[in-house]
Amino acid sequence: MKEFLIVAVVVFSLVFLWLIMKRLDVFLDENRKSIEKREEECEPSYIIIPKDADDEETLRIIKNYKKDHGDIILSDPSEK
Repeated sequence: MKEFLIVAVVVFSLVFLWLIMKRLDVFLDENRKSIEKREEECEPSYIIIPKDADDEETLRIIKNYKKDHGDIILSDPSEK
């Protein structure tokens, strides 16, 4: 009888822990999706290149920014 009780408690504990982990997995998945959505909605970052910067300096600034932030889109605000 003791062995049956121990087995029953262990099985109950495993089922309970499995349910808790399932709920935690759902919570973490929703949290990850929320974070990804928030990151997509963020304003893009800007870099300011001085007007007197030569081509090499401009290229260096762009390469450093791309290395740190990934893909970039270049635009000239003076052109509309």
